[in-house]
Amino acid sequence: MIEWSSTGLLGAIKSVDPKKLTIETQSESLAVDAACVIPAQRAGTIASAMPKSAFSANSQAKVAASAIRAELTDATASPAACSNTCWSLISAENSVIEAVTKFMSQTGEDSATWKTNFEDSGKWYAEIAADMFG
Repeated sequence: MIEWSSTGLLGAIKSVDPKKLTIETQSESLAVDAACVIPAQRAGTIASAMPKSAFSANSQAKVAASAIRAELTDATASPAACSNTCWSLISAENSVIEAVTKFMSQTGEDSATWKTNFEDSGKWYAEIAADMFG
């Protein structure tokens, strides 16, 4: 049987003993055949200032990779330069652009500009997908 349990149900996990196959919680000790213990997630706290987008994640990953490479090769890491671009589709063939902390598209733009933005968003997607997945 597979069972999911939250800390609200059994209390926080105090310890895990993989040799005895037990998990000690605030309220009881559990004997298990197998367990997948997932710690509290902190990504939202760590990256709270950055938007949650593919472009932003790609930018942050490159900063992290640069820092890891620098640490492993005893080199100097490039300065962190995180950025974000977000295309919001407003119809089947139109979009507006938001970058970093300001809205780049302007009120009153004509449909030709929205169409160009839409075409650019398709090119951007192809480029970032190739950058991330090869």
